[in-house]
Amino acid sequence: MEKTDGMLTTSQLATMLSISESRIYHIISDIPHYKFGSSIRFDKKEIADWIQSKRVYTKREIKAKAEKRCKK
Repeated sequence: MEKTDGMLTTSQLATMLSISESRIYHIISDIPHYKFGSSIRFDKKEIADWIQSKRVYTKREIKAKAEKRCKK
């Protein structure tokens, strides 16, 4: 099977996230992915967006955002 530059294997994603492949399979329903028969692939752009959506904001950032909203 020919690899596509924009797609990652489960192994590549696990390495990128510094977690085990078994952890990837454990949380697979939360990760945007594609199935091709028994193969699973992850789009790099979608993974970047997914990672960004998991960002946890600091208390300082939350407070600043709340203050900004209150001033409107």
